[in-house]
Amino acid sequence: GVVRLWDVGTRQMIRVYGPVGDSVYGVASSSQAGLVAAASRDGTVWLWDAETGADRGNLRGHRQRCFGLAFSPDGSLLASASEDQTVRVWECESRREHRRFDHPGRVNAVRFCGPQQVVTVGGDTVLRCWSLVAPGVVRNLAGHRGAVWAIAGGNDRPLLTVSADGTVRRWDATGDPQPRLAVGAAVKATAASADARLLAVGTFAGVVQIWDGASGHLVAQRQVSDRAINGVAWHPQRLEVLVAGADGMADRFRLEQPEGGMAPGILRPVGRHSGHRRRVFAGAFSATGQTLATAGEDGTVQLWTESGASPMAVVRHPGRVFAVAFPSHADTGLVASGCEDGLLRVFDYEGHERYRVAGHAGQINTVCCSPRGESRWQVATGGADGFVRLWALPRQAATAEISEEPLPLTLIASLTATAKIWQVLPVGGEPLVAAATDRGEVLLWDRAESAPLEVLRGHQTEVWSLTGGTGRGGLWSGGKDGFVRRWDLPPRDWAGWLPTPSGEASIASAGSQDLSEGLLQHGPTSLE
Repeated sequence: GVVRLWDVGTRQMIRVYGPVGDSVYGVASSSQAGLVAAASRDGTVWLWDAETGADRGNLRGHRQRCFGLAFSPDGSLLASASEDQTVRVWECESRREHRRFDHPGRVNAVRFCGPQQVVTVGGDTVLRCWSLVAPGVVRNLAGHRGAVWAIAGGNDRPLLTVSADGTVRRWDATGDPQPRLAVGAAVKATAASADARLLAVGTFAGVVQIWDGASGHLVAQRQVSDRAINGVAWHPQRLEVLVAGADGMADRFRLEQPEGGMAPGILRPVGRHSGHRRRVFAGAFSATGQTLATAGEDGTVQLWTESGASPMAVVRHPGRVFAVAFPSHADTGLVASGCEDGLLRVFDYEGHERYRVAGHAGQINTVCCSPRGESRWQVATGGADGFVRLWALPRQAATAEISEEPLPLTLIASLTATAKIWQVLPVGGEPLVAAATDRGEVLLWDRAESAPLEVLRGHQTEVWSLTGGTGRGGLWSGGKDGFVRRWDLPPRDWAGWLPTPSGEASIASAGSQDLSEGLLQHGPTSLE
């Protein structure tokens, strides 16, 4: 019923904590918290001052034996695993229960993987990952063929699990096998190049990074500003990136890669568009790349030529403009914008408003165009009201005579979510629409159904951006948690549609399915 502290070098006992009056099954200590904790047979968790051995109280809540303990990296939280089929996370200072995670059987061990995630093992064969930010989210990782008894590692180190099947398994990326890029700062924007080979990432820290999507290697990066990067967009024909910044600038950079690809690449400035008076929220290239559009906090959408020192047209809105897109894969001379007044507007290159519709009850955060081959709708919007809506433009050329009043757009579909929508993206080659949400989820809809078809979970906080699609590049999401995650979406017959050709196929998503034994043992370390 006691815990003893030993000096390994001298083999001398330093201190005794307790007694607790019952058998002790697990111990943990934290230098940050200055505490030693013990898990006892009656389910009580005991606490002592690490330096003096003074009693610091106990934590009661478990109804059966408590087997394992783990402190968070900063020492503010303590997790306990019990035979009563629960893991409880306690606040060390207040001694209050912070979270509880229910399991289908006894829980043998628990570890923290960073400040906001815990992993657990128990009487079944599964390693479970739990989020403290979104407590309903759990990821089940299979691999063992017997009960799992213990975990080692965690907190940014690879995990080791010990099982009754006679194996010790290593889980790279701290128990998270999904391909991901560790960016190092909150990710505000992502964009895949035209050939889906490269991924541009804009961060809250003002850095633009270029990644090789297949290998997970960082190709180039540049500190563009000391303020957030709100949008990135690739030129459709060149390795050139348009960057929309919170510093009020829209800058263009050309990616230059040394021959052989061994040395780091360079993002060289090739143009600056400085017409906005406040933050620039979004930028886009037309289908030919000859025209650019930027949207800003100053309530304007500005249209530029590549070499223009001043905008060729300025379209004023009654509020902040968060999104802009060219609603066609051909250069039709039209631009769409999403404003905080909830209206979707479509105007021509001279700034004449052609079409308008009250699209959302709150601000429109994102606008995108339909994928190639889609004829039923041309523009998609997503808003703070939790809806994604698909719209059809009137069958009228941009060169047609301008009406006195903007013509309405036709609503084709309304897709529902229970969260704020930050970005919408059609999934190429599939009848799917994806959305990034403030609940840390990526939602997928069949375009004929209003309810989500699938929910992709992995981010710990808000998901701010999406890019890519099926095939070689996959679907990429960027989050406030500082990671860009890849969700491979193999062609599937979702709702009677023909799947894309077999040459477009990709592997099944590691983020939503159990992995094979080989991947569990090795993991995608190149992407970490």
